Amino acid sequence: MQTGYRYALNHQYDVAIQFDGDGQHDVSYVKKLIEPILNDEKDFTIGSRFIENISGFKTSFSRRIGIKVLSFFIKFTSGFRLYDTTSGFRASNKAVIKEFANDYPIEYPEPITVVELLKKGYRVQELGVNMKERLKGHSSIHSWKEFYYMINVCFSILIVGLRRYK
Repeated sequence: MQTGYRYALNHQYDVAIQFDGDGQHDVSYVKKLIEPILNDEKDFTIGSRFIENISGFKTSFSRRIGIKVLSFFIKFTSGFRLYDTTSGFRASNKAVIKEFANDYPIEYPEPITVVELLKKGYRVQELGVNMKERLKGHSSIHSWKEFYYMINVCFSILIVGLRRYK
């Protein structure tokens, strides 16, 4: 991901779009994600399957519970309610491109980057989009790893949320 943001920075992109390669994200929603950025209303947008009731696909029950737990920790540390904490369908303006080109977390990037951006004062918005069931591949979060993942992500969110940013 960081390589992509570095490429966007080096080629002076105004906007960078991030989406997963598993076929879940509906590219017809790209315009919706970039409009608030192009209008200088937001710095970073996130496509959400959980708001506006657009998406028929919601994911498994256990993953939804995990997302709600992460949402609580993000709200606790940043004051911002994020409903789709693991969404990889996102758009960034030039300033955020520069942030991510210089520093992008290897572990738990979706929730961690949102908390970092919020703590640094960036304008973030979550927008309803359609998401589909994964066409290929499998989630890296499954079985016994779910509990371990949740503990680590929650701890990471707390640490990032307590950091002081200038």
